Amino acid sequence: MLQFNGNTIQQNTPGFEKNWSIPALFETYNPLPGEALSTRNDAMRRGVEMAMDVYSDLSETARLRYDFWKQIRPERIEAEEFVYSVKIADTYQWTLTINAEGLFYKDFSGQFSPKPGTVYEQLFSDFWFYGPLMPLPDLHTRKWIIAKIRNAFIQAGSPASYQYFQFFEYPNFLVSPLQWTDGDDKVSDFVSVRDFGIEWGRTNWRDGLVYLNFLSFEHFLNVPLPEYVPITPEMRSEINALINAQLASEKAGSNRPNDLEQTGELRYSVGEDYTEKLTIPKIADNAESKQLFMDSGGQIHYIYLDGNGDRYSATPAEEAKWREELLRKQNSLKS
Repeated sequence: MLQFNGNTIQQNTPGFEKNWSIPALFETYNPLPGEALSTRNDAMRRGVEMAMDVYSDLSETARLRYDFWKQIRPERIEAEEFVYSVKIADTYQWTLTINAEGLFYKDFSGQFSPKPGTVYEQLFSDFWFYGPLMPLPDLHTRKWIIAKIRNAFIQAGSPASYQYFQFFEYPNFLVSPLQWTDGDDKVSDFVSVRDFGIEWGRTNWRDGLVYLNFLSFEHFLNVPLPEYVPITPEMRSEINALINAQLASEKAGSNRPNDLEQTGELRYSVGEDYTEKLTIPKIADNAESKQLFMDSGGQIHYIYLDGNGDRYSATPAEEAKWREELLRKQNSLKS
């Protein structure tokens, strides 16, 4: 249950109570936990209105989230379902549904829940800034969902519209996952890096597997981890090195700007303490991307839907210029 009092939101759910300030609402990953997704969406939209009085108190992070919720119109997002699987020794079936309410991951096989068919919900903004909540191994699917959300914005080129999580192919650990174990024959904690993300959990002598949790590579990079997650600084450093190697390999194999970020910069090194950026030379003649943009009427998600996403490499400045050109052409036709 939520109550709106002045510039705060009071949350009272079973086992959890908190007074959310507006800066905290937009600063926090997974705000208002335990509430229905529709309730959280309404609260974030009301938070945008309430933020007008405290905008100067918002951090840069909070202002980006504020801008996201100010710009997005979820009713523009058409429902779509993605069916896929992940494999260890067994194959586990998943679906991801995106619609006007948010994202819904269904664990058909019970990979991370003792109850097969468990559904995990995620806010649009949490996917946008922090990446997938549950396994989503296909890079094209991640790109496609970002394109769908981005095209629900009322203003292209707003501060949040190019600040989504970075794209990369996941490292391959299908045959030999990277693993750590801490404990003894009675109880032990473990971390396993799979080709679809990071698993962590606990086993004991009596029950075997006590619990199993999941962490996407994007969440590993972007979300502050609670103390109870058994990932040490040494583990973090080694996983970062593997992801850096993957990014470097992708960069070496491409002679054009890729779409990890469409700002002209590729986030090349990742880590807890620093992010080093490498400027990528821009293409002088971007006629092909311009033609794709014009043919889609400025609706970028159609470029990906038609299978031309790999040929599209426009910067925000180029898209803004082309969008103005589209508007001029449309206005001239009307007159």
